[in-house]
Amino acid sequence: MTDTDRLSRTLEQLRAAAASGALVDLSGLMPEIERLCAAAREADDRRRAASELHGLARALDALHAELARAEEATRRSAMEAYAR
Repeated sequence: MTDTDRLSRTLEQLRAAAASGALVDLSGLMPEIERLCAAAREADDRRRAASELHGLARALDALHAELARAEEATRRSAMEAYAR
């Protein structure tokens, strides 16, 4: 399993946790993402590196969307509680 695969799996686990309403800890993700991007710039197989980064970007987008849904649900719940 490559570093990109591991990070994508971690992002999917975080997305699933966010979908269940759990708090997720995003600390430590940025240095790992930066390291993978730097490695991709120096890779011999640029197409493969680009494909892996594309998959990583999809996983980040899915996590972002789930966090946005969780934020909106929390906001709605707080507004409803305040209105009572």
